[in-house]
Amino acid sequence: MKILLIGEYSNVHATLAEGLRKFGHEVTVISNGDFWKNYPRDIDVSRRPGKLGGIALMFRLWKLLPKMKGYDVVQAVTPFIYPWWINEIAMGRIQLNNRKFFINAAGADCFQYNAYLNGKFKYYMYDDNPKLVSEFDEKSI
Repeated sequence: MKILLIGEYSNVHATLAEGLRKFGHEVTVISNGDFWKNYPRDIDVSRRPGKLGGIALMFRLWKLLPKMKGYDVVQAVTPFIYPWWINEIAMGRIQLNNRKFFINAAGADCFQYNAYLNGKFKYYMYDDNPKLVSEFDEKSI
């Protein structure tokens, strides 16, 4: 199986990738290494300081989008790219160009919790209370 893991949170994707590779899966991890923790990844998308660093990162991510297609499974950990409209375009394009797309809200993610409150997810677990909400709104990604 071809798997793409986007983002990082406390080494969850680096560790998951290691285990999946042992089972014979082809795995690509794209992340910034969770900032100062500098976890291993296949494609580095860390940001350099300042406005120019942010602009350079947006262009680098835009150039990576064509490479982020054709995967059987994509999981993104708390994906948020500034500004918000770039995030919507990027995540929407990734979702459309791959078979299955999942978002893992690791930690206290106010953006995803807000989407949950507004009925954007079909399934969402918060505070260990699984809740079925309205059908996922594909336009929100």
